[in-house]
Amino acid sequence: DGSGRAFNSIIDLRAAKIENFLSVAEYEFVSRLLIVRYEDLKFGGTEVLLREIERETGVKANCRPTPAQSEDKVLTLPEGQVGWLNEFVNWEVENLIGYLREEI
Repeated sequence: DGSGRAFNSIIDLRAAKIENFLSVAEYEFVSRLLIVRYEDLKFGGTEVLLREIERETGVKANCRPTPAQSEDKVLTLPEGQVGWLNEFVNWEVENLIGYLREEI
């Protein structure tokens, strides 16, 4: 909000950070904002991202895509933690970058 006051929680800070990040798309010199989530790259590899960047820039990648990693190390959160996140996270903002509320 520009007040200079501290956020009530790290969750509120995260929501503001995401909204600020997404506002970059409105800058006049930005032609396209790509939302890239770490877990998408980890479990899907980097080929889709590289091809999208090539398409947007018209420049051919000078590297080989990194393959997907095993999904057997996916973190499973305890039910209590999921409940807490469901209650306090701003899911409207999280949805803007591809995260969904997990039902318990």
